[in-house]
Amino acid sequence: MEEFTPGYPDRKTPPGIFTLDSKSSPSVLRGEMTANGTYSYEQPVTYWMPFNGGIGFHDADWQPYFGGDRYLTGGSHGCINLPPENAGQLCSLIQYDVPIICFY
Repeated sequence: MEEFTPGYPDRKTPPGIFTLDSKSSPSVLRGEMTANGTYSYEQPVTYWMPFNGGIGFHDADWQPYFGGDRYLTGGSHGCINLPPENAGQLCSLIQYDVPIICFY
């Protein structure tokens, strides 16, 4: 997967108030379809909880650590990357009518 850096403002998590669209386990996250019919990326995840189209919460076992300044060099395409155990816990707790507030 390509990584977010401050030089890619289009990969920031969009601010706003949302609600959960769905929950799936497992799932495959896919980037845009290219001219040859393949996707720009495909990433299997165990937990996927979208709340703004293709933006959502998911496990990210490829991340070496979470928090701090990680977003500066190893973020996402706008999603909220979670440690696998936290993603599983969130997936079991989150409900469809709970507001999800994203802000900076």
